[in-house]
Amino acid sequence: MSRPAIKTPVPLILLLLLTACGKAGHDGLDALVSLQTEAAGDHCPYGGTRVDSGRDRNGNGVLDADEIEQTGYVCNGLGGAGWQLAGQIERLSPTYSDAYAAGEPQVAMDDQGRGLAVWEHSTGTGNRLWANRYHPETGWQAQQPIDTTGDGNTLRPDLAMNGIGDAVAAWQRDDGTHTTVWVNRFDAATESWAGAQRLDTAPDSEQAVLPKVGMDAAGNAIVLWRQTEGGTHVLYTSRFDGGAGTWSAPTPIQAGEQEIQGWQLAVGSGGTALAVWLQRGSDNQFHVWASRFDGTWQTAEALEDGTEGRASDPQAAVAANGDAVVVWTQSNQVFARRFVDDAWEDAQVLSDRNEPFAPQVVMDGEGNALALWSQYEFGLYRLWARRLDAQAGTWDTPQPVETGDGDAEYAHLAMNADGTALAVWQANGGLHTDILANRYLPGLGWDRPRLLEWEAADAYEPRVALDPQGNALAVWEQSGARQTRIWGNRYIAP
Repeated sequence: MSRPAIKTPVPLILLLLLTACGKAGHDGLDALVSLQTEAAGDHCPYGGTRVDSGRDRNGNGVLDADEIEQTGYVCNGLGGAGWQLAGQIERLSPTYSDAYAAGEPQVAMDDQGRGLAVWEHSTGTGNRLWANRYHPETGWQAQQPIDTTGDGNTLRPDLAMNGIGDAVAAWQRDDGTHTTVWVNRFDAATESWAGAQRLDTAPDSEQAVLPKVGMDAAGNAIVLWRQTEGGTHVLYTSRFDGGAGTWSAPTPIQAGEQEIQGWQLAVGSGGTALAVWLQRGSDNQFHVWASRFDGTWQTAEALEDGTEGRASDPQAAVAANGDAVVVWTQSNQVFARRFVDDAWEDAQVLSDRNEPFAPQVVMDGEGNALALWSQYEFGLYRLWARRLDAQAGTWDTPQPVETGDGDAEYAHLAMNADGTALAVWQANGGLHTDILANRYLPGLGWDRPRLLEWEAADAYEPRVALDPQGNALAVWEQSGARQTRIWGNRYIAP
């Protein structure tokens, strides 16, 4: 049976022509998409659309049954809820050639469902940082550059936003000999960026790298980065005072006699912050360290004593009341430790000894937490999760997040104040690397995975953000005809 490449109402035809149909792949064959109505059933409880995609191997302009390489479903929800059709949110400007790639996307949302995405885009001589604004009524707007500070490479952006929509983007800039830390602030009231500003004060002989940024409900922001000083690694922070509109001078919170790696930052809506990192000890092993901010930065302390060996992958989350959870991998397991009632509880083991990696952790407004990680099982990497009940102080049993036919890796996790969560990840198992998502509801648990994109192309590095109503934005890198582009999809809560 033959399927028309496009068979759908006019507005959707226009969207697909812009995003998914007829582009040549790496092998020169056109990619085609076929849409068919899906009746209510196992794939879509309320009905929806079946999306078949593949390459036009026989060149007849029609997606034949034996050319289908991938099938997904855009499901109806209660009143049109659910994931929508994916689209490219980053468009070329006359300045940039199609030969240059975009990557490293980040995304954030405010309480009104408005969003921001930032990413880096190669110019041929370096990278620049771009941003796009999302409005629920009109979708993604025109992209704009937010780093225009001369030659060099803009790399590794991070992004944070508060409930009213103010935001801060942070990145490192490399001029070839010297790496520096920069920020730009977005004002939701004026819908404008303030302008790029350098934060670090490192001399030309030193390097300031990989900034992390977080923001509280009052518009205060913190940026954390590592700086080299005479061969020593030092962690610095700078804080933006939302009332005064100024950044503080860089403040060191930890100087390591040996190497510091893997620093992360979490900022709660109430203003409490937690920095975590790996620091090499006298035993030549990396250990997890942390420092809390509650008006001032507290003395750094080790969260484990090294008896379990080398630690890696620390991540942190902070609730509105200042409670916090840190997760990391060590001794082939995932560990978690909670800060509550002004003290650290004992570490808990969350996973089996099945090569876990890349743990994530998020918290809701009540201090409940959700941890997620990949672990190796029967030849594949699977995603598992556990939830911490804040009142009971206990973690539930591990729950599978997906059971697909390929590896599930590089997940990203977001949660809103009422405990609704979304996980996104890349799945490597078929002809292409795909982006999938699953939703967690308190009291109900995990739903089932949904495919977020349907092109015959590889997709990587997904990120997701949630608003208080449970709506979400996901962004990722996706292979184009010549280079990677930034794509996105929107989830509308029932």
